[in-house]
Amino acid sequence: MYGYNGVIIVEGMKEQSKTYYGPSFGGGIELKVGRKSNFFVFELWVPLRSQEYRDDVDALLNNAGVEMTEAAPVAISVGYNFRF
Repeated sequence: MYGYNGVIIVEGMKEQSKTYYGPSFGGGIELKVGRKSNFFVFELWVPLRSQEYRDDVDALLNNAGVEMTEAAPVAISVGYNFRF
């Protein structure tokens, strides 16, 4: 899928806050539960973040005036479908 896959928000430095767009690839499984076709959904998403995003993160990590943690390299989704 394509959309925003990275966001940097720096409080007090609005000019450093940006949204980055790019593709994310993923897959998952559905596990049926019971007779009514209810199921769990488990997904793993891997965003392909741009070099611009990585450069901006590195610059902020090296800035002593900014406290920051890096984004997770993958996203996990868990859901449950209720079928009536």
